Amino acid sequence: MIASVRGVVQDIETGYLVIEIGGVGVRVAVPESILDETVAIGVELQLWTQLILRQDSLSLYGFADSEQLHMFDLLLGAPGVGPKLAMAIVSGMSVDGLRHAITSDQPELLSRVPGVGIKTARK
Repeated sequence: MIASVRGVVQDIETGYLVIEIGGVGVRVAVPESILDETVAIGVELQLWTQLILRQDSLSLYGFADSEQLHMFDLLLGAPGVGPKLAMAIVSGMSVDGLRHAITSDQPELLSRVPGVGIKTARK
């Protein structure tokens, strides 16, 4: 497992960063909140990561801190929630907002995130 990466931002794409680590450019899916921050090409950055292995792909998901990563992991445990939907939820809500929606049993807050219906939010 790859728990974290630290390197220099080489490219910024919609939903992704390419980070150079030891001469290798690694494409990492990231929440919109990271892209909204002062991330720029040439800046050193550390991300907490989750590697997802599928039959036909390897995908690396990166987060600003361990709390975001933990929420991503929790969301992956819900039935019908895959990495793309979990990333959309983490991108669409703060960690505190997500925690509040879950602990106060308010699925309507989660359903405000694009791609999340009320049925999925209830899970």
